[in-house]
Amino acid sequence: MHTIRILAVTMLLVACTLMEALAQGTSARGVIKDGETGLPVEFANVTMMTADSVFISGTTTDKKGNFVLYDTKGRDTYLLKISCIGYNTATTSLKGTGKVISAGDIYLTAARTELDGITVTASGQTGFSDRKLLYPTSRQVKLADNGVSLLREMMIPRIEVNSFRNTIATIDGGDVQLRINDAEATIQDIMALQPGEVKRVEYLDSPGMRYGNAEVVLNFIVKRRTSGGNFSTDIMQGVNAMWGNYRVSGKINMRKSELGINVFSGLSDTESLISNTTETFNLAGGKTLKRIETGMPSQIEQFNNQINTHYSYMPDDKSYFNVRFRMMFNNMPHMDNKSMVYNAANPKDFVYRTNMYHSGSIKPVLDIYWQRMMPKDQTLALNIVGTYQANKDNRLYMEETDSEILTSNDNRVQGKRYTISGEMIYEKKLARKQVVNTGIKHSHTFAENKHLLNGRKTDSRQGYTYLFGEYKKRAGRLDYTLGMGVTRSFHSNKGEDEETMYAVNPRLNIQYKISESSKIRFKGTAKNASPGYDDLDEVIQFVDSMQLKQGNAGLKSYMRYHTQLNYDWQKGIFYVGLGGTYDCEPNSIMEEKSLYDDKVMKTIDNQKSWQRLRGMATIKVGPIRDMLQMSLTGGVARYLSKGNNYSHGITDFFYNMSVSANYKNASLMWEMKNSVKTLRGETVSSYENFQALTAMYRYKKWMFGAMMFFPFDNLRMETEELNRYAAKKEHIRLDAAHRLFILKATYNISFGKQTKSKNRRFEREEDI
Repeated sequence: MHTIRILAVTMLLVACTLMEALAQGTSARGVIKDGETGLPVEFANVTMMTADSVFISGTTTDKKGNFVLYDTKGRDTYLLKISCIGYNTATTSLKGTGKVISAGDIYLTAARTELDGITVTASGQTGFSDRKLLYPTSRQVKLADNGVSLLREMMIPRIEVNSFRNTIATIDGGDVQLRINDAEATIQDIMALQPGEVKRVEYLDSPGMRYGNAEVVLNFIVKRRTSGGNFSTDIMQGVNAMWGNYRVSGKINMRKSELGINVFSGLSDTESLISNTTETFNLAGGKTLKRIETGMPSQIEQFNNQINTHYSYMPDDKSYFNVRFRMMFNNMPHMDNKSMVYNAANPKDFVYRTNMYHSGSIKPVLDIYWQRMMPKDQTLALNIVGTYQANKDNRLYMEETDSEILTSNDNRVQGKRYTISGEMIYEKKLARKQVVNTGIKHSHTFAENKHLLNGRKTDSRQGYTYLFGEYKKRAGRLDYTLGMGVTRSFHSNKGEDEETMYAVNPRLNIQYKISESSKIRFKGTAKNASPGYDDLDEVIQFVDSMQLKQGNAGLKSYMRYHTQLNYDWQKGIFYVGLGGTYDCEPNSIMEEKSLYDDKVMKTIDNQKSWQRLRGMATIKVGPIRDMLQMSLTGGVARYLSKGNNYSHGITDFFYNMSVSANYKNASLMWEMKNSVKTLRGETVSSYENFQALTAMYRYKKWMFGAMMFFPFDNLRMETEELNRYAAKKEHIRLDAAHRLFILKATYNISFGKQTKSKNRRFEREEDI
């Protein structure tokens, strides 16, 4: 925490010094326009150089094509170099004296090949202190059949797209927040996007304060039409196993209005889940029991369905209104585990174990958004979201011999949850590439859990109020953001006193452009975290014949501190990224176990601390001759988990690799990653390994393909519990996933015209 404060003060002093120096120099201003249409060109890179081509400063144009460059030394002659994806690079000479020199209007000539409205022929990106603006190339658009596959083709560093699980996460399993035109979205919404309508992807690896606890934000900026619309359907069907994803989506544009619907359904059903476990119990009186579980093929069956509808209205370029309604249905009739468990000291002493789990949920969400761009570069946005969620969780655990049932525990829980949340964001653009924004968020949740068999019920409420402000500035090569937030969070169970926490949430993002091809970035944040609803449930439940579990209503909120340092270098088709992070959570909520009569009780409490130190490197090459692209990310992580009665540490190495090749209308992709281990509390968990081979062929509006998941190795996950009373090692595999062969077909069609008006979103850093 002290380190963050010292860095913040140091960088603020440096920024002030730079601003004072800039005030004594020369500024060059101008407007970049399209040579054919005369419209402003946004995000063009403008570089100021001396007459003999020595770099002075650089910037990018705002949405109106404006740019301002500064030189601390007054000169008579400058060279301006302007480059932008889809245009030929332009160079112009600028002469003049005084504090302000006008370059006037500078026109760029187009250099592009049309492909369904996409004109980018080479990869490009623009970087800011908290984000990168990534532009898909014509090659990537051609090889993709929806927004998710486009993301996979773009091979964004740190991002893993898992088509088997239908997830988008960081390489180590971190949370990725998805957005479309700055509005929160689900992965099904991204799948409904046609590649040709994606203008760019904003990659926020240092998200601003309005994004909450998201580790990474991916914001898809989508083109808007004034008439017509589009329709798409996508089918992925397993051949040698019951596995499939099915989607139908479409939208219609009528001048100022847009109406859309997206229907998604996913299913899997197999009897090939096998779990092998070794457990060691150290009980009262020095008694030790070691049990070995040999798994038998068990059934896993699940259905995931989602219906998304939206209506938007844009009366002019300054106002936007959007209503989105989602209905999610999830049902898991079977998550079974059948096995034989025997005493390691006496193999003849064994039982048959049956662990049957059934869950289901329904979750409607209503999201209302309004934005207004006001005079003097001001923007106001309001967002209200209402959510209802009903869950049911049934678990039957049995241990039996050939002749009798020894243990039978039946847990049935029904839960309801009501959440209402709202936010108001205000933004003001100032002179000299400065932006200030402030906002307030509030969320309130009421939750209820009913334990049907014993009649127990728990009621809880939880919420927070969050007020924040940010100041952003670009000064020559320096780009920084200073933010401060204040949070009031609370939680309580019915009939008990409310637990309240006030926290200060500072944030510092700094980027320094070392050269045209390299930059360095630093991020420091402090956030607060509250216990989950199930964590507060103190009803005792059976885990198995040896273990119980119970929540803790006395849990307290705690702070999360995060620092990150990154270096990026890009030259032509080569990209290298180096990064390191350090996370610290004092008083973190984590598990603990203790003896409870002749059993082991598992509960949770505020422990001493959790820490993670991680280093990572990424190498990306391509596209080579517009045919080959590859990316490799690898790193090492060190975890330290200190509880009130334990201390553990592990070191883990991880990697993620992707290779994509194409020729004419055919493409081939190979993806591979190892199992990533994490430590929290006393549990070492490994995210599943992943492998996929994908072959695709485009024919007019159709895309046909074949995929094979886990062609070289089986899907596997491992868990290890390091507790002194109940140690455990579990190995899970899913045999049906091994060499799972998938056939895929996608049909996309678009009709109508695209508007030249603005998209619905905040134009933040890209304006400064």
